[in-house]
Amino acid sequence: MAVYPLYKVATPYNASELADLDFVQSFDTIYLAHEYYKPAKMVRNDHDDWVFSYVTFSPGISAPSSVSAVATVANTDTANSGDGYFPQDYRYVVSAVNDDGQESRRSSAASATNDTELPRNYTTVSWTAPAGSVDYYRVYKAHESGSFGFIGETTSTSFVDDGFQPDYADAPIEAYSPFATSGNYPARLGFWEQRLWFGRTRNNPNAVFASRTAEFENMDFARPQRENDSIAMAISTGESNVIEAILPLDRLLIGTSDNIFSLFGPNDGILVPTPPPGAKRHVGRGIAQPKPVMIGESAFYQPRVETGVRAIGFAFEIDGYKSSDVSIFAPHLFQNRRIRRWAYQAEPVSVIWIVMDDGDVLAFTWESEQQVWGFTEIDLGGKALDVVAIPEGEESRVYFVVEREINGETVRYVEILNRIKWTDYQLASHLDASRIYQFEDPTTEVIGLQHLEGETVGILADGYSTTAVVTDGAIEVAEPASKFVIGLPFDAIIETMPLPPEPNKKITGEIYVEMIDSFDVYAGRHEDELELITTRPEGYIGPPLPFTGVPEPARPDQVVDREATIIVKQTSPYPLIVTAVHYGVEAKGRG
Repeated sequence: MAVYPLYKVATPYNASELADLDFVQSFDTIYLAHEYYKPAKMVRNDHDDWVFSYVTFSPGISAPSSVSAVATVANTDTANSGDGYFPQDYRYVVSAVNDDGQESRRSSAASATNDTELPRNYTTVSWTAPAGSVDYYRVYKAHESGSFGFIGETTSTSFVDDGFQPDYADAPIEAYSPFATSGNYPARLGFWEQRLWFGRTRNNPNAVFASRTAEFENMDFARPQRENDSIAMAISTGESNVIEAILPLDRLLIGTSDNIFSLFGPNDGILVPTPPPGAKRHVGRGIAQPKPVMIGESAFYQPRVETGVRAIGFAFEIDGYKSSDVSIFAPHLFQNRRIRRWAYQAEPVSVIWIVMDDGDVLAFTWESEQQVWGFTEIDLGGKALDVVAIPEGEESRVYFVVEREINGETVRYVEILNRIKWTDYQLASHLDASRIYQFEDPTTEVIGLQHLEGETVGILADGYSTTAVVTDGAIEVAEPASKFVIGLPFDAIIETMPLPPEPNKKITGEIYVEMIDSFDVYAGRHEDELELITTRPEGYIGPPLPFTGVPEPARPDQVVDREATIIVKQTSPYPLIVTAVHYGVEAKGRG
C-alpha cells in the first residue's frame, strides 16, 4: 500500500472562514474570494508545488517608459508673413501590446508644440520598451488638455506624427482597481463569456464586477469604454439583495438573498460595459450558502428562508427561468436542519452528496434525461463535516471529512468512497474508514490499522467475510490470504414504498430481487424476518461469486396488498446493486 506525505500550503484563512470561501478554477489556477481578504489565487505548478498569492489586478504587460516628443518645424510659411503657421500644443502617450493581445496601461505623457498641418512639419515620439515580449505599440494623441485618441500603431520604439487626426472613440486604457481596500473585497466568483465575475463587497453588497475579456486579472478600462473593458454595476430592486452566487447557465444568473436575476446585454447579446448590462428578475426565492451546484442547464440551491433543495432552469412554457422544489417528496429529511456542504459526482452516476449541519449525509440522485430523482439517507457511522468530488480517470471520486469516535477518542479522517466501476470485488471496499492490502505471499496478520485501534472491524480476506478486533494496530485471520479489505462494517438497507395493489387479491408471498454482481443478500417484508437469497451454484465450494440476474425468491408469509413493502438488506462487505424488486411472478435467474 502506497503512503503519501501530507502536502501543505500556507494561506491566511482561518478554519471558521473556509465555509464562506468562494472559488472557481481555470486550468491550474484556482481563484479565491472572501469578503475579509483580498482576492487571491492558488497556482499549481506540479503535484507538490502549489503557490498561494494575492491577485494584483493589472495588464499582463507594463507600459513603455521615458516617452519623449520632439517637434521638427521645417515650414513656418514665412512667404506669407507667417499667417499660415499656427503652432499648437499636443500631448502623446503610448501603450504596448504583447503576443496574447493584452494592451498595457498608457505611459506618462510627453508634449510638443508644432503645426503638423503644414508640409514638412512633424513630431517624433520615442520611448523605451518595457520588459517582456512586445508585439507592437499603440500611440495616442491629445490636443491641448483634451482627451487622448488613437493615431497609429508601430512595431518600433518611435512614431512620426505628421498630422494624424485622433480617433477619440479609441482611447488608451486607464488603471482601475475596485478591490484595493478593506471593505471592497469581493465575496463571490464566477466565469462567464471569458470574464472573471466578482460579486458582493461589504461596502456594496449588491455590486457586480467583471474583468476585461480573457484577462481575468485586469479590471482596467478606457474612456470611452471598449467592448472588452471591465464591467461594474449594481443590482437594485428596493430589497436587500445581497449577492450569494454567480451562476453561469445559458445566461449569467445572479443569485441574491431575496431574488434570482439574469443579466442581459444590448439586443439580448453579450454583456459589455456600454451600454451597461440589464438585470431581469426571475425568481422571488433567494439563495443561501453553500454555493449552488450546477448540472447541465439546471442549478440546485438551498433557499434562504425555506428548507430543502430547489432547482432553477430555463422553462420554454414561460420563456424564462423557473424554480421548483425537488425535495417536495422528502420534506422530513430537511426538517429542522440545513445543508452545510455538498458536491456533485458526475460519473459514473449523477449524484449530489449532501452534508447536513448535524453531520448526516444525503445522496440526491438526479437524472434529467429520465426526469428521475430521489434522496437516500447515508449513515457513515460518524459525523460528516465536509465533502468534495474530484474527477479521477473515468470517475468522479468523492471524499468526505468524517469525525468518528475510535477507541474512546474523537478523530477526524479524510475518507474516499469506493469506486463504482470495480473489476475485482475482493479489492473493492464496502466498509467505512477502510484500508486495502495486497500481498505477494499469503499472510494471516495485517498491520497498519492504528486508525481503528480497539474497534471490531469487518474483513474481506480473498473474498471470505469475517471480523476481528484491532489490537496494537493489527488483526489476525484464521486462514492465510493475499487480498484484504479491512474497515468498519455497515448495513445496506433498501425498503420500497407499498407496491401497487391488486383489488380483492392477496399476493403469493414470493419476493424476487433482480441484481447485478451481487451476493449475500437478504429479503423480506420485515427486517427481523429476512431470508438469505441463494446465489451460489449447488455444490460450489469457495469464495462467493458475483451474481447477475434473478435468483430463487424469498418466501415470506402472504399478506394483504396494502402491506406489501419489500426490504432488501446486506450486512457483509460485498457488492450490492439492485435493479428491481417484485413479487408473485415466477422468474429464472442466471449466474
